[in-house]
Amino acid sequence: MTIPCPYMVCSLLVLDDQTILAGLYNDSKIVKINLDYSSGRGSIVSTWTGHRGIVRALALLDDGRLVLSGSDDHTLKLWDSRDGSCLGTLQGHSGSVNCLALLPPSPSSFSPYHQLAVSGSSDQTLIIWDLVERKGIMTLTGHTGGVYSVVCLSHDRIVSGSRDKSIRLWDVLSGACLRVMNGHSSNVCSLVILSNDVIASGSADKTIKIWQVSTGKQLQTLSGHSGFLNCLSVLGDGRLVSGSGDKTIRIWS
Repeated sequence: MTIPCPYMVCSLLVLDDQTILAGLYNDSKIVKINLDYSSGRGSIVSTWTGHRGIVRALALLDDGRLVLSGSDDHTLKLWDSRDGSCLGTLQGHSGSVNCLALLPPSPSSFSPYHQLAVSGSSDQTLIIWDLVERKGIMTLTGHTGGVYSVVCLSHDRIVSGSRDKSIRLWDVLSGACLRVMNGHSSNVCSLVILSNDVIASGSADKTIKIWQVSTGKQLQTLSGHSGFLNCLSVLGDGRLVSGSGDKTIRIWS
């Protein structure tokens, strides 16, 4: 199935088996696309407007009714996933919002849904947001380059990757940086969780590195791409998938 879009696609989010969202380059908009598997086509059914810059990150809250977006206009926005109405704007960054992640609920939380999110920005910081109060509650500082990737290991542990070539482990409760992992020779563009204590990082140095988070130890380096690593994901069977500027996708065993 091929779905034509009016501009280059910078971010994607799957709402359900028949619906996806795409953040568009040079357009500042999010489009909602319905998938028709019988015809092999997809069609844009609505356009969400509100951002004034490229939408670089999208995330879906657990109840499926809210979407969170991050943009080059330095803001995050909350949207109703059903009708695309903008429910609020979160301000606090002074640079592009490059990545988003949702923190799992604390074991002591009575809510079954995500209430906290974290964003990484070109302003070299991460901000933890209370999505109920719709405000930033903590800023994490320490990176010396823009933050390009973030993942949440648990309700109180965050890992970020940066243009400064480093990966950092953060304590959400205190805001402290617990560990710095160095090894890449260029921007850390992507992160993915492989297990509770193991992550993979993709870099503009054309390599993927596997790390044990609890010790900061580099376990393995995967080489083979001839371009920078834009994105990483994990198949259902646990195999790592990588996408690169060399125009290839690789599956690693």
